[in-house]
Amino acid sequence: MNHVHLEPHEVDTLAATPIGQEIEEFWQANPCGQHLVQKVDWRQFFIEYDRYKYQNEPHILVELGKTDFRNKRVLEIGPGQGAEARKIIEAGGIYCGVDLTQESLNRVKKRLLQCCSSSANSAEISRSAFLQTHAK
Repeated sequence: MNHVHLEPHEVDTLAATPIGQEIEEFWQANPCGQHLVQKVDWRQFFIEYDRYKYQNEPHILVELGKTDFRNKRVLEIGPGQGAEARKIIEAGGIYCGVDLTQESLNRVKKRLLQCCSSSANSAEISRSAFLQTHAK
């Protein structure tokens, strides 16, 4: 497995273009997958979102199932609604999500707190990190 190490200033450089600001603003206002289901409450939203997502993209679960995440550091760029974040953490991965928008990171945290906090995965959740990079 190849590992890539990025310094914080290198991550910020990725978004430091004029178009980067527009992209950040768009995704902040329109989080990935938000339009797929009506939100009744957050817990129900995440359940419905996952149902829709994995009915239409079942290969994602197949691919996730092929990897032993236990005690491995996993970086997800653009975590969206946090569906894969949850699966990785439940499988014992040490998760880090990076996104241009605070909204996406807030949703991932909300998902993990609402869907996983009562399970045996609370220790894994506490090992997770969420980083926002900004367009400049």
